[in-house]
Amino acid sequence: MSKKPNISSSLIPQSNYRKQTNKDLQELNTTIPAIGNHPKTNEITTRIKTLIDTIHHVFFKSNPSTSTLQKKLTASLFKPCSTPMPKDIDDTWALIEPPILNTIKVHYLTKYIDQLINEYDKQVSFLVHKYKRHLPRHISNVEGDDLGTIAQLELIETLKAWQPEKNPDIWPLAYTRINGAMKDHIRYISKSDPTRFYDWVTDAASLYMAINDDNSYETKIENNTMLERALSELNDKEKRIVRLYINDDLTFSDIATQIKLSESQISRIYKNAVKKIKTICGDPNT
Repeated sequence: MSKKPNISSSLIPQSNYRKQTNKDLQELNTTIPAIGNHPKTNEITTRIKTLIDTIHHVFFKSNPSTSTLQKKLTASLFKPCSTPMPKDIDDTWALIEPPILNTIKVHYLTKYIDQLINEYDKQVSFLVHKYKRHLPRHISNVEGDDLGTIAQLELIETLKAWQPEKNPDIWPLAYTRINGAMKDHIRYISKSDPTRFYDWVTDAASLYMAINDDNSYETKIENNTMLERALSELNDKEKRIVRLYINDDLTFSDIATQIKLSESQISRIYKNAVKKIKTICGDPNT
């Protein structure tokens, strides 16, 4: 039987994104086969304890008291069975290790998911901040919270996919997967159109440089006259959003609260305003 850990829905606000990109939450098979009175019972029990210690260390960075969980696992495992099991310890372990490992993961995710997120909070936050630095400011502001949540969820998904025998340190795999998930999210919201993403960069850079009169517009904009004329062509809502974003350095979230619109609406209005400004200022690329 497959079972999902009881993860709070507050950690999955981007579920639609995962559905659209075929990134469903991974299900874990926790059906432990009975193997009867195996001749290598002690060795199997030791390996189970090692797995529990390894998973526990990810959550708590300390040595656990594993007796209860270990007894539960061995009770399920060493039940009488009618099907002969391999006598070789490695063959037997290859058969039983995946569901045992999954059962341990589900146990810890169900009981200690907040602990996992807290334990890796600094590393995940640093990774998200590092990625956001390469995004245009207004995209970073709008998508920042979602990227943080995506990173947390991908950490959980990493634990579910992680194979401790390949690498006892989970972070290298988590680092790669979190980066990939954030990139997938940006590709998704840009509808897989790279030109749209570069438009964001161009728009933000063009408006910033135009207002500061320090780029190729400098011969056309004297004392900000051209920019002021461009701004005068905007409607009141566009003008207010541009001034709040550029002059007052507010985030789209802050502006949305003031104007009582959604962040996506603020972003769209801002982008349209930028296009008007670039057209009036004679940008040959508009």
